[in-house]
Amino acid sequence: MLGSLMKIPKNAYSYALRLISHSEIFYLSVVLVLALLLRLPTMDRGFGGDELDTVFYAVDANSIWQTVSSSLSFNNHIGYSLIARFSRALFGRSEWAFRLPALLFGLASLYIFWIFSRSLLGPRLAVMGAFLFAFSPAFIIWSITGRGYSGMLFFTLLASYFYLKLLRFPARRNVILFIVVSVLGIYTYLYSAFVVMVQFLFLLCLRISQRTTKQPDQFITAGSFRALLLSLMNLAALSILCYAPALRNLFHDLRVRGQSNFSPSFPWSVVEFLSGSEGAPLAVAVLIVSVCGLLSLLRSHPREVRYLALLLLGPLLVMWLARPFDLYARSFSYWLPYYFVFFVAGLRTLWYSAANYCGGPIQHSSPLFASVITATILLSWSMNWQDWILDEGYRDASRAIVMDAADSVAFCAIGGDPDVFQYYFVRQIVVPRSMSDFLELSRTHSEVRCVYYQASWESPEHTEIAQFLKEHGSWSRVKKMILFTYRK
Repeated sequence: MLGSLMKIPKNAYSYALRLISHSEIFYLSVVLVLALLLRLPTMDRGFGGDELDTVFYAVDANSIWQTVSSSLSFNNHIGYSLIARFSRALFGRSEWAFRLPALLFGLASLYIFWIFSRSLLGPRLAVMGAFLFAFSPAFIIWSITGRGYSGMLFFTLLASYFYLKLLRFPARRNVILFIVVSVLGIYTYLYSAFVVMVQFLFLLCLRISQRTTKQPDQFITAGSFRALLLSLMNLAALSILCYAPALRNLFHDLRVRGQSNFSPSFPWSVVEFLSGSEGAPLAVAVLIVSVCGLLSLLRSHPREVRYLALLLLGPLLVMWLARPFDLYARSFSYWLPYYFVFFVAGLRTLWYSAANYCGGPIQHSSPLFASVITATILLSWSMNWQDWILDEGYRDASRAIVMDAADSVAFCAIGGDPDVFQYYFVRQIVVPRSMSDFLELSRTHSEVRCVYYQASWESPEHTEIAQFLKEHGSWSRVKKMILFTYRK
């Protein structure tokens, strides 16, 4: 049989390779289309709280300077806000226009994921990984949410791709692209700076270890070391320059917001988030399979695996122990594609290990087990991904409260960050600062309608007003909002 294969003409091999390449592109195109069709129906939903903060204070700001110089308690992902301003100018003042850059970043990330994972997993498994990646809840949500997370994921994935290429060969074109995408990643979301820090430390470790070991995977040429070191220094300087207008506000927010209480379970929250499940059994299954994949890839691609593992473990350990006030599992979204690389590699290991080393029933149960895990995960995601969408009801409540309102009706907003309600109001709303302000408003109008978002950070005065309205007015609930009507 081997002899017959050796007689196949060379052009037949080329033709077979072209067929494989075309089939990959076809299946990847199917994944992209399915991902787009899944995301489009939710693009025009009402803004969530964080989105509304960004669009009201940063994107709809009076000037670009206000966009690039504000922090909004780290809620302004400046690079994304600038792109969203451009999208709004092109397509108008709508929710989908604000979210369009996130959608495009998400779809582009699927293509980059396929390119990145192809050398680690092989052509077919790279397409499978892209399919699972496309339908993971965390990735879906950030592809349809007007924040910088999908942009961070796109740019950091691309930066890692060029970084690993530069470790092998210092091409000038890759140096330039590496600097550009790294700076854009940091400007889109500040946590991308951790990726650069890990790249710097990993580069130093490679340089130091090759002097004490003769392992080939530890070797790095002097040219690659110089190119990457200079690139990291340049992109750090450019990133600081980009953030220069906002540095004062960033440091002020960092100082004022302080630290949170230490959370021993925070690393597990990150695992659950990356796994797309808030339930322990599914997250444990994904974690175990991914660890198996990590160990299998460690034998064939040791340098890449150590780098990818350090990309999560280093920043996670630092932020877990530093415990800043704004510490969220979603900030580690940049590691999501690598988690799926390890997960798919784990499925491959599970599928073939029994066939290679076992016999009898075990040989057939291992592929079955891998199939059951994959099917269970996809079923769970399909049933629960919409629960990840945050929509507190700002748009629905604003529309409901103005319904059939006469010109003599006054509108007010109280609770957590009430000023942002103005985005959905044509008429001016009043934000009373005290009980006396509200009573003065009620004396000059026959009817006052208030929308209330109860939040832990609301002022005591607004809590007092809400309690007064519950006792002396009528009220109803729209999602997480309470609508009050008060008449004299």
